[in-house]
Amino acid sequence: PGMLNYQEHISKESMYNTPPVFPVYASLLTLQWLKKLGGIAAIEKINEAKANLLYAEIDRNPLFKGVAAVEDRSNMNATFVLVNPEHEVHGKLTYNDSHKHESSFTSVKVQENNSVMLSTLAGTSLGVWISHGEGKFKLPYSEDKYNIVAKYGYADYPSNPNGSDFNTAMMCDITGRHLVTMPHIERSTFQWNWAHYPKGRKDEVSPWLEAFVNARKWVEKH
Repeated sequence: PGMLNYQEHISKESMYNTPPVFPVYASLLTLQWLKKLGGIAAIEKINEAKANLLYAEIDRNPLFKGVAAVEDRSNMNATFVLVNPEHEVHGKLTYNDSHKHESSFTSVKVQENNSVMLSTLAGTSLGVWISHGEGKFKLPYSEDKYNIVAKYGYADYPSNPNGSDFNTAMMCDITGRHLVTMPHIERSTFQWNWAHYPKGRKDEVSPWLEAFVNARKWVEKH
């Protein structure tokens, strides 16, 4: 097809179709900004300083564990582990058992936990949306080695939409500050967000909003 023929683009002075005006303009502004800073050499020094600051905190703080060899660390893509940094083999998120993207309304039961956001909701069972293709928690150690914050309503599909080990829907680090969640609580904050809401309730917002209130209060306090 003509669109894939470079000679066609050359003959039309690279305007075979509508030029991407906004991206071109944004690129111009970015290049002007870089030039004003002092060019490539200047921005390289700035980025190195920012990366060094980040890596210094990763190395200093026992909450974090860098996963790239020091000599291979990238200034652009800092890789580190937040949850269970003490584990020799780390858990990971991988493909759903169905090998498909799953999007549905399910439920979770919040466990007793120390999560900053969800500890006050322990013992509740709440509806929630999920939408993911790689949402399976694959956890190599026994369940007691993890801080599991919430589990799906029951372990089988479709309640557990991905086949996660230990029926895990959410987990956190040992301090409770870092939450890992596959269900989208931010999409489930109003009654009308839910596919089903208990009859007769007149809540202005769903209980999930409490998680964000808890986070705000923690930030204000600390």
